[in-house]
Amino acid sequence: MIEKLEEIKRESGRDIKTKYIVADFSEMTKYADYEYIAEELKGIDVGMLVLNAGWAVMGHFQILEPVEIQTMINTEALHPVYTLKAMLS
Repeated sequence: MIEKLEEIKRESGRDIKTKYIVADFSEMTKYADYEYIAEELKGIDVGMLVLNAGWAVMGHFQILEPVEIQTMINTEALHPVYTLKAMLS
């Protein structure tokens, strides 16, 4: 990831400041999990925040296991809400 960020800096000709935080949103199910992200960004003027993740199991809904549904909901719906709430607190 660092190499890609350096490439973007070179191509843009600007001194772009970036920070990234690696998180597995499929495993983060409590609001407290997201406070870590907000703490890492505390005091930084965030110009862009991307709230995007996806996870799905292909097939008919009726055959999905409950844990697959839970992971899908956590990843696609819960994480944007909790991340935004933590960032605004």
